[in-house]
Amino acid sequence: GKGGKVKPIPNTIEFTWLKDLLESERLLRDPHEFMSLVKDGLFPQEVYVFSPKGDLMALATGATPIDFAFEIHSEVGMHCAGARVNGQQVPLSHKLQNGDTVEIMTNPNQTPSKDWLRMVMSSKAKQKIRNWLKTEERSKSIIIGKELLAKDLRKVKANFAKIIKEGQLDPIADEMGYRDT
Repeated sequence: GKGGKVKPIPNTIEFTWLKDLLESERLLRDPHEFMSLVKDGLFPQEVYVFSPKGDLMALATGATPIDFAFEIHSEVGMHCAGARVNGQQVPLSHKLQNGDTVEIMTNPNQTPSKDWLRMVMSSKAKQKIRNWLKTEERSKSIIIGKELLAKDLRKVKANFAKIIKEGQLDPIADEMGYRDT
């Protein structure tokens, strides 16, 4: 990292050694010494990567750019459209290595897909993606349900919009234990 700061990682005693290492002048003079220490797997279950600004982040081993994106911010994760690792374009499924510098490209039209669940390691990212997919699935189901109901109502010469507006389905929804139609 370019004179990077250490991102504070709460409640983790292990990181004291990392902070001490980063702050020791010897390692600031020779960052390769620091990286070789990390590469030799003091904590093999974690991978240490840098943001383009030089902030250090610890992710689970096997983490991908999507994990990194969610670590930055949920919104960055949700709209993660591509990634560069050490300046090279990589697929979102790319496994990050110690010392990688990771840059995320976002696109407001990009949204999580089911494939993402297979690509992420962090439970935080998995949870956010699952919630998004569930909400998305529900909205799609509601649209399909409305279309099917409107089609069936037309067969019996009834108007879907009018029925909804007049609240004719409210007692049925109530009886079935739903909050609303």
